[in-house]
Amino acid sequence: MTGKKNGNDFLNGNAGNDAIAGERGDDRLIGGSGDDSLYGELAITINPNSNIIAIGISAFPVTEGKNYLDGGDGDDILGGGGNDVILSIKS
Repeated sequence: MTGKKNGNDFLNGNAGNDAIAGERGDDRLIGGSGDDSLYGELAITINPNSNIIAIGISAFPVTEGKNYLDGGDGDDILGGGGNDVILSIKS
């Protein structure tokens, strides 16, 4: 799945390799299984299989390296400003 929307979005990639961008608004992005790239604004990442919670917060525009979170299992997550929830789920 390649998804990109503006607004308060819920985007679920399910199985397969996904590139999902939430952009503006309060978004929920789920990569599912596969190698996923998720792009949001303010990122909160939860990996329930390893009980890891990582939070990336920035009031400034996104700069790669400062707001980059590795969700594991081939999932790459880039966060910036906004209220987004990003889930990296291993199936």
